[in-house]
Amino acid sequence: MLVRIKSLAGQSIIYGLGGILPKIIGFLLIPLYTQFLSPADYGILAFTASLGAVLSILYELGIAGAVTRFYYDFLEKPGEMRAYLATIWVFLTGFAFLFSLFLTWQGDAIFSLLFKETPFYPYGLYIVWLSFSATADVIPLMLFRVREQAKLYVIYSVSRFLVSTVAIVYFVASLQRGAVGSLQGQLLANLIFFIPFTLVTLRNAMPVIRRGYLNATLRFSLPLVPHQLSGWALSISDRILLERYVSLDQLGLYSLGYRLAMVLDLVLTSINMAWAPFFYRTASTEEDAPRTFARIVTYFTVLMLVLSLPVALLSKDVLIIMADPEYLEAYQVVPVVVLAFIAHGFYYMLVNQLFYAKKTRNLPIYTLIAATLNIVLNLLTLEQFGIMAAAWNTVIGYSVLTIMVYFESTKVYPVPYEFRRILIALLAFGITYLVSNQVNLINPVLDIIARSLAMLTFPVLLLALRFFNLQEIQGMKSLPARLRKRLSVQRTG
Repeated sequence: MLVRIKSLAGQSIIYGLGGILPKIIGFLLIPLYTQFLSPADYGILAFTASLGAVLSILYELGIAGAVTRFYYDFLEKPGEMRAYLATIWVFLTGFAFLFSLFLTWQGDAIFSLLFKETPFYPYGLYIVWLSFSATADVIPLMLFRVREQAKLYVIYSVSRFLVSTVAIVYFVASLQRGAVGSLQGQLLANLIFFIPFTLVTLRNAMPVIRRGYLNATLRFSLPLVPHQLSGWALSISDRILLERYVSLDQLGLYSLGYRLAMVLDLVLTSINMAWAPFFYRTASTEEDAPRTFARIVTYFTVLMLVLSLPVALLSKDVLIIMADPEYLEAYQVVPVVVLAFIAHGFYYMLVNQLFYAKKTRNLPIYTLIAATLNIVLNLLTLEQFGIMAAAWNTVIGYSVLTIMVYFESTKVYPVPYEFRRILIALLAFGITYLVSNQVNLINPVLDIIARSLAMLTFPVLLLALRFFNLQEIQGMKSLPARLRKRLSVQRTG
């Protein structure tokens, strides 16, 4: 099991590094953005990003998931694989282009009907063509993942982000074009990378179009669209609704707080990118796979909670140091959104049981129920309670989704989860947060140091509450000796 965990950790680290570098750079650019963008501008960008997320679902039609699945059907048939990829690429590109033309034609009428403060020109128009240009990466990034070429995945993703960041800084800081400048920078980067992404696809394709491949793919992918739309509604629709009920300034504050909390979601997403193929391989080849999964989920829980503490507790100090004072109130939503991402992290661990068993028929229903609940709660509470209601409603939505998926997953692929240990970890996390949150020094640097020291309550509580088993305690005791032995071997070698 240790070898399998190391493999999972290795893939997760590579994806994590690829994801965390953009986040670190984006984090360091917060002072720049908050200087040149007003909270209203930040709110507009949050709104357009949310809209872009739902458009990407409509543009891709679930094809990325379908291609990932069908790839394994052609492993021994490279010629058919190339024909399949060509067929899907032609359809995807053609559909996305025609859809973009339609939205360009009718976008103003749609925006005026649905949205209150954000006009189609220029914001919506940029999002339409951003969404089109982004479809070029669907097949290349999918190929990198299924071939376990994590390094290539990271190189392409990070390179595009760096180009986008430079372009955004130029348009926003040098030309001072505000929210429009940020969208222009993103579009420029997408257009630049449209070429290499297309070349990667064509290098793996052949000039053949087969209708049967397309029909089979759409039969698989189209049912995924409601699931993805419901997932979007659960995770992002709050910013669409906030645009109608609060000022753009408040929307900007919520979006910045959400962005800080997404540091946690970044790590969880990276783990999930490696977890899915690890789960499928292990379930297919190991008889005792459920016990392996149970132990990994326990360790995952501890890791997730360890990462959650600094994100939830240090956000205010970080904003004091790095952001303009008018953004300070954004810290209030961070701990609540962190709770939502913890619930989402458990969902990641559970949902692959359904995919492995090919029992996903009810999954769109569950996401739809959770999303509908989230939207209804937002409609009932946003006008009175504002951005904090949106944060708590996200927690409720993700929690309900995770609970439903848990009961379904245990039916189709039972895993003997270590609930006692998971509950101990959650209890230790809650106590540590309450204790650490009592620290409140005026100097933000000293406050960070003091709160970080207070967070050491977490491992102490894990030991006191007997979270660790005897084998793990012995392993921790022998760790220094094993490290010294490894270093000695490396030196002599």
